[in-house]
Amino acid sequence: MSKRKHMFLIFFKKRISTSKSMKKHLFTIILTCFLINSVKAQTEDNILWSQLSLHKKFDEKNALYITPTLRTNNNLKSYQNSSIDIHYAHKVYKHWGLGFISRTWFVPDAGDRQFLWFDIRYSTSINAIKVFSGLRYHLALDINENIDPDFIRWKTKLTFPSFGILTPHLAIEPWLRLNGFEQLQRVRYEPGVDLQLQKNLKLSMTYWRQETINLEPNSNFNIYVVKATYSI
Repeated sequence: MSKRKHMFLIFFKKRISTSKSMKKHLFTIILTCFLINSVKAQTEDNILWSQLSLHKKFDEKNALYITPTLRTNNNLKSYQNSSIDIHYAHKVYKHWGLGFISRTWFVPDAGDRQFLWFDIRYSTSINAIKVFSGLRYHLALDINENIDPDFIRWKTKLTFPSFGILTPHLAIEPWLRLNGFEQLQRVRYEPGVDLQLQKNLKLSMTYWRQETINLEPNSNFNIYVVKATYSI
């Protein structure tokens, strides 16, 4: 066998192996979506979050995101509310990072609301799969006669190898209620996919299955998050 044919066969086998691996990851995400919906059939509402995020990377350690969000509920038929996030991210050392996010809510007939989030983040890679773990202190300011709960949130996310412009990912995020409760009260299951449309433009589509825990009655929601991120 010639050297050229030998190199072609090696390349072909690698492509087949990679393709099978990608199909396996996609199958896992699709299966997760169906299992979540079938096992947790009761749903209070279907909600759409439409987001446009502007991203500015100042250097290797510092970045800023500004993200407005428009939400529709009542099975995607009615305007629910909107908000704007100002997010500063700082890389501390190798795998570690910090984040601060301010979210201002604009809620019809209920007054504006304000959340502050403080993040500690860790990221690494295991066998070409990116692993992210983030701990968030979720502080809700009590303003305009709104009393919102505070949480500790822990998000774990797996991002699988890309094929073409597609990058599948899968996450879970339990919420621990504070304010004297100190118990799990919410969890989100988050399968999704990113599409790198251009060098500086990414489209993310994520399905959140949000469920309440240790509350009566329990409330379960399907949330569909469509986010376009433009880097400037």
